Amino acid sequence: MSSSDLPAAPDAGFTFVAAPSHPGAERLFAYWSEKCAGKAMPDRADINLADLSDIAPNLAITEPLEDGDFRIRLFGSALTQMTGEERTGMKVSEIGRSSPENAISRRWSAIQKAAISRGAPVFAVTKASSAERDHLIYHAVCLPLTHGGSEVGQILGALFTTYRQTGEAS
Repeated sequence: MSSSDLPAAPDAGFTFVAAPSHPGAERLFAYWSEKCAGKAMPDRADINLADLSDIAPNLAITEPLEDGDFRIRLFGSALTQMTGEERTGMKVSEIGRSSPENAISRRWSAIQKAAISRGAPVFAVTKASSAERDHLIYHAVCLPLTHGGSEVGQILGALFTTYRQTGEAS
């Protein structure tokens, strides 16, 4: 996959990358690829979260809605800790009570929409959107799943963090 195949995101606050940029994202992508078993994407029924117990706290499963929004079906405990809020059951558009949170909602929606439009995995890297977390880099992965059909019915996603390197531009 080439990042040039993805929609431009100059003002989105993230950068699409061609491959997973974190060991946890690599692990999830390898698992997803194995479950494809010759198909464009696996079905949700092919995914056993027990197989991913080492990275499960970083996982999210969302479902695209007809209005372009996404319903959060699963929001891992590490994500809850990162955000300070349990988001299972929420719509992505409901995230955004503060300016940094609104930026997160927009980024997450854009990355998921790219995975749906391509029907293929999407990887992205972004800086934290709040000053108190400016030292963090987020590594996102969105992997499309069918849900009993041939179209994208859910997104298996994950978010992992690393620390910004000393001297790296903010």
